[in-house]
Amino acid sequence: MLISKEEKDMSVERRYSKRLPVNFPALVRYRELRPFPGRASNLSLEGAYLETETLKIPTGTLVDLEFLVYGRQWRVAALVVQRGSNGMGLMFRDAQPDLYQAFSQPGARTRMVTARPRMVEPGLTAKH
Repeated sequence: MLISKEEKDMSVERRYSKRLPVNFPALVRYRELRPFPGRASNLSLEGAYLETETLKIPTGTLVDLEFLVYGRQWRVAALVVQRGSNGMGLMFRDAQPDLYQAFSQPGARTRMVTARPRMVEPGLTAKH
């Protein structure tokens, strides 16, 4: 698989916004494999940390992250930039200001999302 210069440049993590603690389920789509469940534990404008039990994806791999938060379905392209013992750091291909804003509101993190992750229709994205 060839990686474009833009995707290669994404391999260096750059965080310009504060990390917010979150707690919502998500699905990771990786290649043609079945979606894998995970749980987002923090979020910034540019990425998220996803806790996963068994999924180990190499850094530099592109994935799709799918989830339902505050009644909105999301499908966000992301790059794995860090692997930890209990999950992985993801950098979004495009910043997600609407998602970040939803969790930045006063009281938003006290209403943590507990809905199950939902599969998003192919072609549906959170981009406007």
